[in-house]
Amino acid sequence: MIPEEAVNWLKDYVPKLAGVLSEDVTTKVNSVIRESMMTGTTLQERMKALRESSEVIQRMTDARIESIARTEITRADTMGRLISMKSNEDVIGVEFSAIMDDRTTEICSSRHGLFMRLDDPRLPENTPPLHCRCRSLLIPCTVYDFPDGLLTSHEFDEVPAGKQRDYDIEEVRKILNPEPEAQTISELIHGVEKVQIDERRGLRDHKGSHEVTGETIKKDYENVGISVDDKYAEDVRTALHDFTSIKYSDMRSAFQKNKRGEKLNDDEREDLRRYLLCEEYTKIAPTYEGTGNEIYRGIADVNTEYFERIINLKTGDIFDLEMPSSFSSDKQAAKNFAGMRGIILHVMDTDLLNSPSISGVASNHDEKEILVSDYLWEVISIDDQRRKPGQRLMGFRGDDLYHITLKRKR
Repeated sequence: MIPEEAVNWLKDYVPKLAGVLSEDVTTKVNSVIRESMMTGTTLQERMKALRESSEVIQRMTDARIESIARTEITRADTMGRLISMKSNEDVIGVEFSAIMDDRTTEICSSRHGLFMRLDDPRLPENTPPLHCRCRSLLIPCTVYDFPDGLLTSHEFDEVPAGKQRDYDIEEVRKILNPEPEAQTISELIHGVEKVQIDERRGLRDHKGSHEVTGETIKKDYENVGISVDDKYAEDVRTALHDFTSIKYSDMRSAFQKNKRGEKLNDDEREDLRRYLLCEEYTKIAPTYEGTGNEIYRGIADVNTEYFERIINLKTGDIFDLEMPSSFSSDKQAAKNFAGMRGIILHVMDTDLLNSPSISGVASNHDEKEILVSDYLWEVISIDDQRRKPGQRLMGFRGDDLYHITLKRKR
């Protein structure tokens, strides 16, 4: 099967060859590589075609020509794979796969079998070819393979650096983070552009118990230029209340099943509809006035896959919470929710968070609660204060919780 994306990418790519400045020569190399990918020629046939393409290449050693033939094919194949993965919303990451034999370099063998999120900023530096004659490739990882999310392998912090040129890394970066087109239209919410909504949202501090009513929410929508009726506003209010209490697990489950493309029953479709109301409200409501403050989220030790995924994070890992999540500006409230041997997520600087306070509508009316959008997070530090098995309570100075400090990546 011809890697169409790779061939298309090659149309606008001009390889840079050490010691070769002639654009005519590099253009001919590009042509040979494209033809090779379309016809499926062997390495020896590709080397022969390269020799015949230019007198400059004829003067090169066989080893140099082989290096060009292997490396440029790997580069085009990888770029085609990345373009295809980037356009597929089901792909959330990649697995680095090296050919393991006596020719495998430490650069590639140290990465073999490791995973990296597609939105990890370090991916361009870890995209093959990592060196001349590199044979490694990236395998797509989908939401179906990792229904609870994919984490970048922490071993990437310790692997030896590749030998790519800055130019090659930048080519990968262009694919993963293309420049936005000038005519790009903002996200629309009820027909109003998100950029306009953000300009109108304003600020609001925590409200007291029961102070946020359906009428309050209706005015929040009106403030950003959106008209909703009383029934819709009350529907949002009750959805927010239930999302922070008895229906959270159901809404989360419906969201995850829908993300995986699984069929939902009637109850699950209703749970998903109400979750989407909560998500919408995080995008239009006044932003929490207390930016700059620290916020916390408690996660109870209830032996779920979600808990296991979070507690197995390592410093430097980049991950997401998959959906908007409630945090509190009251650390003790988060601790109470986490209970014994639970997890405390700690965000030190909320200046970058564009999130509303939902105190006064959340189920825990006295808690200073903030509904934080689905951001990408980096683990800054971990402090395990849980009591060790057999450790006596007398003299124990920890709080029996697992503390993870986070920083927003985007």
